[in-house]
Parts: sequence; C-alpha cells; structure tokens
Amino acid sequence: QMPITPTDYRLEPATGWAIAELGVNPIADGTPQTMDTTILGTPVIIRAVPVSYTWSGDDGTNVTLMSPGKPYADGGTPFSLPKHQHRATLTLTTTWRGEYSINGGASWSDAPGTATTTSASTTLHVYNPHTHLVDCDLNGNCLSGKQAPKNPRTLLDPDGDGIDNFLIPDHLIDDYLSARDGGDTWSNPQRKTIT
Repeated sequence: QMPITPTDYRLEPATGWAIAELGVNPIADGTPQTMDTTILGTPVIIRAVPVSYTWSGDDGTNVTLMSPGKPYADGGTPFSLPKHQHRATLTLTTTWRGEYSINGGASWSDAPGTATTTSASTTLHVYNPHTHLVDCDLNGNCLSGKQAPKNPRTLLDPDGDGIDNFLIPDHLIDDYLSARDGGDTWSNPQRKTIT
C-alpha cells in the first residue's frame, strides 16, 4: 500500500475572485509520487501516476481533463462560470494508476487498480460586471459639477458601499448580498485575508 498526497493546484487569476465570462484557469500538479519499499528482500519502487483530473463546482458541474492544465501564457483554457455575482467553490479529484519497478526505475510495470484523492476546495467570488455611463472619472471630476460619490462603483465593489465584495467571508456572503439587494447597510467587520 502507498499513501498518496492529494494534488496541489493553483488558479489563474490567483486573486480570490474572477469575472464570470472570463472564468478561471485551474492548473494541477501533474508530478507522479513514489515510495521505496522492500518486498521479499527485493528493493521496489512504487509509483502513483495521475491520469485524470476532475474539477467539480458547487453548482453541480463536473469537468474531467486528462492533463493537469497549463498557464494562460502557454495556452491554458479557462472554465467559464455562471453569469451572476456569487461565491463559487471548486474541488479537484485526481485519479491515479499504479506502477512498480524492481530495477531502480530503469523500467516500470503496471500495478493493478486505481486510486483517487480529493484536494482541498477553493472558493472564489464571481463578478458579472456591466458597462454603464458615469458622470465622474476615477479622479472624482464630474461633468455635472457635483461632488463625486464617496465610494464610486468599481469592479470589486459594484454596489459602491466601500466594501470589496470578495473579501466578505464565505459563510456571510449570502447575507451580505441579500442585505445589499435590500438596500440595507452591511456593518459586519469580518473580512477575508487573501494570500
């Protein structure tokens, strides 16, 4: 038996948020894992090789890829996300096949069966921005001569309440969006830390 560590992965952009139409590009670590052991006095290397990667969303979607993915700069293909503002959760399940070598890794033979691992889930805030005409520029200069709003609407703060929406903790996001849609002021001081 060989313990297999769940696959590491990263998302592009690595900001904690994404734009629905542009989506997010997940990139998994495709490195095989090995373990040295001895069977009947013979040194054996056991190797787990990832063969497929299934990305699951909390909206019920599943996408299975036969490769770990690659960065945008190398032609990576993003997953689009539902077109409304919400918090999305992605989970990676990796399927592995086994191999073993009795000659120090010079050649490999297939081991029977497969295994799966599930990596830690990642949440991100999804925005669906809309274009609209505004009276004031980013420096606060307004065509009408009126004073610019204290908190202008931005991509990350589309309601202009001074709070970047993706920083609201996951367990509070539904309450926050409901309060905002109801015209109420959100006063909870909790915020997420994005590393």
